[in-house]
Amino acid sequence: MIYRIIRLYFYRFLLLFIVLGVIFTPGTLLFKMPDTLISSEMVNIDSNNIYFRTAVNIRNRNIYRLKISDLTVKTYTPDGTLTDTFEVKGGFIEGNSSNNFISEFSMNLNGIDKGFVRIDISGSAGIVFFGLIKKEMPLRFIIQSNTVNAFESIKSPDVNINVSVKELIKDGISFTGNVEIYNNNKILISVNSIILKMRTKSGDVLSSVKITGDGVKPGERKVFKFKGILPYKFLDEGILFADLEGLFVLKVAGVEKQIPMISRTTLSVPDVPVLFGLKEPMVMKFSSNLDIGIRSAEIHFDYSMMNPGFIVLNVKNLKIELFKKDKNRTVKIDSRKFDEITINAESTVSSGFTVKLPLSDFTSDRFLKILPEKYTAEITCDLSIFNLSQSIPYKFIIDIDPRVL
Repeated sequence: MIYRIIRLYFYRFLLLFIVLGVIFTPGTLLFKMPDTLISSEMVNIDSNNIYFRTAVNIRNRNIYRLKISDLTVKTYTPDGTLTDTFEVKGGFIEGNSSNNFISEFSMNLNGIDKGFVRIDISGSAGIVFFGLIKKEMPLRFIIQSNTVNAFESIKSPDVNINVSVKELIKDGISFTGNVEIYNNNKILISVNSIILKMRTKSGDVLSSVKITGDGVKPGERKVFKFKGILPYKFLDEGILFADLEGLFVLKVAGVEKQIPMISRTTLSVPDVPVLFGLKEPMVMKFSSNLDIGIRSAEIHFDYSMMNPGFIVLNVKNLKIELFKKDKNRTVKIDSRKFDEITINAESTVSSGFTVKLPLSDFTSDRFLKILPEKYTAEITCDLSIFNLSQSIPYKFIIDIDPRVL
């Protein structure tokens, strides 16, 4: 009885040995090595790490099951530093089918921004024949991923500048504005060293403002406010360029990177009357005294110009014309031009002049009427500040009642 059992198992093992020998004989067509397809992609990035997803697709081209042992994954930085070792659970692959073995991991680049990340995957594949014996074969895959891809995914934040002139002040022309920054990345960005320079068309810098920066979170839109002062000669420029210069500083997977911040907008020169902020930047007062003789008449005029503001005024092209008016008839009787006058802030300049003309020029043209209905003084001039070319045309009309002269 014992002899039969021993003989039975002997024949079984002999048969199994023969079959396995045929299967694993080099060059045989009974066993086919599995096909493999490997892919690795960067799925995310933050200040400290790059996140990878690696898939190993193994296709069993045989009719029997293939057993994949647990896969060991080792990751290396571009300088060859081992950063992590972990295992991916293996499993069985049925005949003529495939299976994916997926690993997800993160890596800090340790300050190295160029090179290739290496992923080393090792394990074994084995065939289980009749559930008794398995034949194992080593598996090893090496994947390289260029770190440049991580940095190419970083975008320069969106920058928008708003600037406007506010008002005239003693030191110049004040302006205010803001810089709006939108962080369209997945990592925190620090805004450092922001300088706003107000330039003329020829490139001269009229004003420079340092803007305090801050961190901008992923997907955040942050506004940085600023204010400054422009010199008065800005009004002669017509247009200014507001140039923003600075740096975006960010940390990508442990590597610090800097992105230049360059943006420009334009600022149009406003009208000077608007900047004065007063309905009457200059107040004009006029008085007169009439002396009529036998053949001629004299009118002495006194005038004063008051500057109520805090900006020095230049009165240019000052002209005073006198008219006499009767009914619908107006006749010019005199015209005077004056030299340029400078009126300091909150000051008054006074002067006068005398007009002497034949009596017929002063009196009424109507029969039996000595004096006209009224005299009119028209005063025109151009007002400017600090002798700038841009000026405000100004006109005063003062009616004089002859009966009170």
